[in-house]
Amino acid sequence: MGEVVDLLRGCDLVGIDTNCFIFQLESDYCPQQAPLAQELFELVQSGEVRGVTSTITITEVMTSLDGWGRRTLPTSTRCS
Repeated sequence: MGEVVDLLRGCDLVGIDTNCFIFQLESDYCPQQAPLAQELFELVQSGEVRGVTSTITITEVMTSLDGWGRRTLPTSTRCS
């Protein structure tokens, strides 16, 4: 995992796709992928890396949440 994080640190801009959000939001169901997604979002939150996503990705994530019976994001993932 350290190699991937080091590669991400070398990037100015990282495109974040649906799977990264799903791994983060559903970490109990993706225990192998969740730590890497967590590292990615920590790099973005700290400002070390700029992250972007698309409206399609947001739509896919929200549709997935609705399909799982959720209507909102967990409070820990909301923007402040």
